[in-house]
Amino acid sequence: MRTFGRILLAGLSLLTLTGSDPKPPREIKLLIPEKTFKTEGPNKVLRVSFDDLNLLQVLNMDPVTADAPEHMPEWLKNLDGKRIRIGGYMYPPFETKRLKQFAYAVDEAVCTFGRQPEVYDIFRVDMKKGVTAEFEGLKPIDVEGVFHIEVVQLEGELVQLYYIDDAVIVPKKSGAKK
Repeated sequence: MRTFGRILLAGLSLLTLTGSDPKPPREIKLLIPEKTFKTEGPNKVLRVSFDDLNLLQVLNMDPVTADAPEHMPEWLKNLDGKRIRIGGYMYPPFETKRLKQFAYAVDEAVCTFGRQPEVYDIFRVDMKKGVTAEFEGLKPIDVEGVFHIEVVQLEGELVQLYYIDDAVIVPKKSGAKK
């Protein structure tokens, strides 16, 4: 992993851990046993939402633990390595131009420190080789790329569950609904 990636993960860990109080774990139970995804665009990528990745909604899992992938339903595990399209928000980066990597969040509240994100609410996006992104403010964007499930822990704390690589930002059609 590149140095910036390590710094980004460290920053994400602060976001997901700062001020978090230990809470009694919920009983893990599969709430969404089956799921299908529509395809979009010329590449027929799978349209996924942050709700599909939300382990509280999918598994009743809270807090999320490092063994989360072992409990995931097959439909979620099968997304690993697949090209997806997902809508969200670019977390405000330190640099705003020629970004090769950035943090991607479920909503504006995560981006503006309005609420404490869960590990599935924000994750790393690595742009496709030769492609960069620019931060243009807090506005919804679609990212298309290869989805991965990968548990990363720093000092025993879960800081990453998902990431996307080989990514591009998909322009919104003018007049499209948000």
